[in-house]
Amino acid sequence: MNRLAEKEMNCIIVDRPRSGRPSYSKKLPQLQEDIRSLVDPNSQTHPTFDNTFRYTRKTAPAVIEALIQEKEYQKKELPAESTMRELLGIQWNIAGEF
Repeated sequence: MNRLAEKEMNCIIVDRPRSGRPSYSKKLPQLQEDIRSLVDPNSQTHPTFDNTFRYTRKTAPAVIEALIQEKEYQKKELPAESTMRELLGIQWNIAGEF
């Protein structure tokens, strides 16, 4: 609709700034460290040291459950399973979930 109005009025309509949803690193600053403390003990490097990735067999649902049980997070404040999978993929390659 803005493009049509711009064309009719022969001017540019500037979009208003959007703040978006706050990232989990801002919303829950301790979350990354808590995830790391749960996943690192179960992770390993590539056997031939071909890359710097660490691999884990811990799944996103297992990490969410561990955060609730061991770190006392509430389910509603944690990211969805798909988002948790992305967060884990940034730090660790999840074995079996490629």
